Amino acid sequence: MPKLLLFAACEKVLIDQQNNASLISLLQEVKVQVPEAGPLPAQGTAAALKWDVLTLWLKTDDDIGKHYEQRIELFNPEDHSTDVSGTAPIPFEPQKTGHRLTATIVGFPLGWSGRYTLKLWLYESGHQMQAPIAEYPIVVSYEVLKK
Repeated sequence: MPKLLLFAACEKVLIDQQNNASLISLLQEVKVQVPEAGPLPAQGTAAALKWDVLTLWLKTDDDIGKHYEQRIELFNPEDHSTDVSGTAPIPFEPQKTGHRLTATIVGFPLGWSGRYTLKLWLYESGHQMQAPIAEYPIVVSYEVLKK
């Protein structure tokens, strides 16, 4: 099974000319400003936020000839799935020791304050998904604007 080297959410992943990744502004908190007299964001709304999720995998000797997939999914503070999810293959090339996947997501679901959890699964293609292998917390809070 491939070894997970990195799983993180950030504002942006940049790739340099030597194919190295840089993560800009790790996403640990999302602060949403709301008017003093206004309501909190309703469930089903989203913040206008573009963000990336990066996974970095190291191939092991056992991975030769096998095909893997990863799944990421964001859960709200009540541990219910949001609309943010995706599955992607991990195509290990014979001459490379690892694989990097970047997912760009537009919008961050609102409606709850508290700890959201981005979960990661890894499974061999054609096999059933088991428990998540990693989690990444993102705290959402509301900041009331004073008049």
